[in-house]
Amino acid sequence: MRIEQLEQIITINRCASISKAAKEMLISQPALSTSLRQLEEELGTTLFIRDHNGVFPTGDGTCVIDLANQVMELIDDIRYFSCREHDLQGTVRLIRTPAYSVLDYHILSQLRHQYPNLQVEIIEQPIDDVISSIYEGTANIGLITWGISSEQTQSHLAKLDLIHEELGPRKLMAFVDRNNALANQAAVHLDDLQDAQFLSYSSGYWSRISNDLNLNKDAIIVKDKEDLKRGIYKGHAIALLPDIFAEEDIYCEQKLIRCVAVNDEHGSFEGYDCVLYPRKRNLTLAEKYLLRVIRHLLVRDAIE
Repeated sequence: MRIEQLEQIITINRCASISKAAKEMLISQPALSTSLRQLEEELGTTLFIRDHNGVFPTGDGTCVIDLANQVMELIDDIRYFSCREHDLQGTVRLIRTPAYSVLDYHILSQLRHQYPNLQVEIIEQPIDDVISSIYEGTANIGLITWGISSEQTQSHLAKLDLIHEELGPRKLMAFVDRNNALANQAAVHLDDLQDAQFLSYSSGYWSRISNDLNLNKDAIIVKDKEDLKRGIYKGHAIALLPDIFAEEDIYCEQKLIRCVAVNDEHGSFEGYDCVLYPRKRNLTLAEKYLLRVIRHLLVRDAIE
């Protein structure tokens, strides 16, 4: 078993494709297939199954991939150990949507403690601008909610030659003021929202969500997250946002704003936290460390 084989199965799992994984790792598809077969023979189990939709891990494969991720983190620990505090420096640009502002303090405090010479510039933009910034190379790592809208497909990101990692799950919620008739409900059906007035901090985001939900109505577009919260709290309108918007928010903690799951006949609208970075170049050690911090915060529920 070789370290590169662990990296390979992690990449195959993320890409859901051997050919895409081979392209990302700059090796031929036959060479990757051979390496995977050799690892499966060594372990005595099948790690992936293949169908017309792609390549997916088996039960054993999922366990082995989880262990591989742990091993790669330990290997990164060794790499970081060799990089003294004064060595890991420079600036990394993280671009995110407003919903993830809750991460800022945790990211900055952890990096400042571990690597005080490493600067992280955090930029807040609507989702389309996050994607374009990573594609154009004006930011290093992007963080968005993905998959809630049916228009948000993996193929869209693949066409832009972006790597995306699927992290924690996300649900679409309706954020309403405490006096709203929906405030005490566990969930709200789309039919109950047809006459509502909406708020959004991005016309592009609202266009995508409203089209996907067949709401076919305009929203009041505000300039930032604080204006959005004030508008909800005062009862001017409601907002449709991922559930992370409520984390560590004073309005939500004091129940001045309530969040209610949005359902249709098929259930809730579910997506996931998605980190983006370019496929065309290797990440720097500083970028890898920032990614690791983000993964720990989102996947392991470090924010409570």
